[in-house]
Amino acid sequence: DPGPGFRAAVARLPAPGEGPDRPWHPAEALTMGETLAAWTAGPLAPGARADVTVLAPDPFAVPPADLGGLRALCTIVGGEVTAAAA
Repeated sequence: DPGPGFRAAVARLPAPGEGPDRPWHPAEALTMGETLAAWTAGPLAPGARADVTVLAPDPFAVPPADLGGLRALCTIVGGEVTAAAA
């Protein structure tokens, strides 16, 4: 699941229990848009095949410190569901 990576990028916090619960180099924090762009492979363009991951909850609606709970509900690659949460 992408949650711990998103939490580290946006809140600059380690996973709970893996370090101090304070931001590490907070000036290097990314926005949620920058984080999603960094995790996106290739451009989204009309006519292009898209690989998609459905995330929950909405990463733009979650406080940065809570992004560790972000989960991938479904991944679609080349039009086929390749992974789905149970």
